[in-house]
Amino acid sequence: MVQSLAWTVIIADMVVDGHYDAEQEDRTVRRLIEARVAGVISTLTLRKEKTDLLSKWDIPVVFVDSAPPGDRI
Repeated sequence: MVQSLAWTVIIADMVVDGHYDAEQEDRTVRRLIEARVAGVISTLTLRKEKTDLLSKWDIPVVFVDSAPPGDRI
């Protein structure tokens, strides 16, 4: 039997008009922290300061088709 866990999925895009937007990344990470998400799946490399901030809030980040910033492999 499958039970619903009432998970909510948040999808965000850091690209505005075809270009990466650092301010959009800032807003998105802030909203993810405010929403107290259980984790983040990222298809792009986030800035190190953002992965550090998510880590500070005990929010794990999994990178798919991209690398973690710096030497955090």
